[in-house]
This record gives sequence, C-alpha cells and structure tokens, in this order.
Amino acid sequence: MDAELEALAEEIRLAHRPEDLFGADDFVLPPEMLLEALGKRYSKFKRTTDPKRYSFPDESEVAVEADEKLERFYKEAQERIQLGLFGMPGYDRLKPAYLTRSFMVGGNTYYVGAKLRESKRSSLYSGFMERAGHSIGEVVLELANSISMNRWIENEARILGLLHEQGAPQWKHLPLIIDRFESSNRAGLVLRSFSGHTLSEVRCHRNWIDGVDRKHMIWMLDRILSLLGYVHRCGIVHGGLNPELISIQGRSHNVIVSGWGGAVHNPAITKEKVMTDQSPFMAPEVRAGGEIGPWTDLYSLGKCMIWLLGGDLAGSTMPDNVEEPIQRFLLRLVRPNPEKRPSDAWELYREETEIKDSLWPRKYVPFDMT
Repeated sequence: MDAELEALAEEIRLAHRPEDLFGADDFVLPPEMLLEALGKRYSKFKRTTDPKRYSFPDESEVAVEADEKLERFYKEAQERIQLGLFGMPGYDRLKPAYLTRSFMVGGNTYYVGAKLRESKRSSLYSGFMERAGHSIGEVVLELANSISMNRWIENEARILGLLHEQGAPQWKHLPLIIDRFESSNRAGLVLRSFSGHTLSEVRCHRNWIDGVDRKHMIWMLDRILSLLGYVHRCGIVHGGLNPELISIQGRSHNVIVSGWGGAVHNPAITKEKVMTDQSPFMAPEVRAGGEIGPWTDLYSLGKCMIWLLGGDLAGSTMPDNVEEPIQRFLLRLVRPNPEKRPSDAWELYREETEIKDSLWPRKYVPFDMT
C-alpha cells in the first residue's frame, strides 16, 4: 500500500467535518481568502487520492473511498465559506438539551441560551443555530433593550456592513453578522460566536491582576492598530474603545473589537456624533462634543494599553519595567489636545513594529489564562 495514500485515507476517514480535514481557525476571513487557501489544500490532497494514480486494486479501492469523501467535504466547505459559517464553534454538534426557546429567520432556527452580558443599550445571549435540520454551531444573539435603542442595533449593522464590503485580513478582528431578527418590536442581530476574554477579564485573572506583561501587550496593540488602520481608511471611527469591547484569543494571538453600534461614518462630512458611554477611556473631544476622527480612537487605545500594563489612567503613568520607547509611544496617543496626537494608525503600526523588533527577537509566547 502506498504510504502517502494510506496515511491520508486514514486522516480523511477519521474526519467528521470539513474543518477536521482542511483546518479552520476560530475567526473569520473574507470568502475569497478562505476559498484560495481551501483550494490549495484540496489540490494537494487530490493529487494523492486520485484513483487514476493507482494500478493495484487494493490501492485503487482505498483511493476511491477517500476521494469521494474528499469531494463531498470540499463542496460542503465551499458552501459554508460563502455563508460565513465555516469553522463555527460547535458545528455538527447536537444543540444542548436545555435550549428550548427558539425562533426562525428564513430557513434558520436559532435557540436562545443564557444572558452573557448587558449594557445600557443591548443585551447579549448565547445561542445555537440550526439550518435545514442540521446543527450549524454556536452564535451570539444581540437584542436592543428597548425600542428606543433599535438605532444602536441598526447602526451596528450599518457599520459592520461597511467594514465587510471590502475583503481584507482585518475581518478576523471584527464580529460577523449572520442574520437579523425582531422581538417585541426590538431589533436584534445574530452574530457568529467567537471565543476569547475581554481585557477586563484578563486584568481580573490572577496572572495579570497587576498588569499584563509588555511583551503580550505589544502583540495586542499590534493587532488593534492594524484593525484601526483599516477601519479609518473606510472612513469609520469607533469612538468608544474600552476594555469591555476588546477581546483577545490567547492561543492564536488574535484580537476582536466589538461595540460598533456607537461608531460613525465620515464624521467630518456627516457631523455624526459618537453614541457611547462616558468612560475614562473616552477621548476628551467626545465628552466635549468636539471634532472626532482617527485620533479619537487612538487616544482610547492608548488609555486601554496603559491600563492593561497596570498603569494609572488619570496620570497615564506606567510601571517602571515598561521600556522607555513603549512608554513614549503610548504617551503620544493620550495627549489631551487632539491636534497634538497622531492620526494615522497604519503609520503607528509600522512604528510600533520597529520598536518591538528593536527590543526583542520575534518569538511566539502563549498567553496563559488557565
């Protein structure tokens, strides 16, 4: 038996879903990027499972069986990538028996679970999705707390729609809307579920109660600057970044930013104002009703990172073990005068990368939340 065929056929036999065979991370990328990666992996497997390659009957029989399942999984993966469902947590797993409340949107059934979080404007619930009687996976249901807060949900859908109009790798830092619904005249969204811990949860963990190590802070800063570079080029300002809205995935070193219901699009033209709460992470110009822009998000990001390091929010001081170049970088972001702050996240991303590389060699270090 051909050794390569034997090994791959066993891998295919044991796979329960396309993700087991083709691989999938717990985040979203544009369909064209995922389809390209999928196609390369499929082609690699296809060269081994092609029955025409084998003349011995036993090898040909194994190849036929493996090839049929490969084709089936490849087609299924393509379909689910287009729907934004590929790699969803909980796919092909029976829904928990305690989920009894449900509603339908088109051909999708959504089961409502426990409340995850509540803000002044909306509440988040765990959920589970079925499609045509098949288990699809875990979702998050966001529902406006009152009819007057429907505007928050509508704006979130608008802003995330704009950010997903273009294919960009920064999709992996954004929530993905799967569906929309209504309950008692209150607007709701079905969001793809993602794992992770908010920065608030991180700082409550015993490992990081005194502040996150700056080597970890820097990769989180790196990811958020990349996202903001994309967001700002799309003409969008978040306006309300704070530790509750930034979630990190420690193993993959991914960061996801939520809370887009308060964001604005082209504020210099539309004169839209940020809908957000007054918090110590909010830029002074938001509280004063002044002109907002990319500099607004960079101020909030700077405050979040200073706080994450165990620094003092009011005075923007940081622990002594934080290297001077990092301290200078973050202090520039939190200058009270917007005109004296940087405003180009992409330029800051490049600058931050240079600082990082000047301080430490590049090395993956797992982020421990156990």
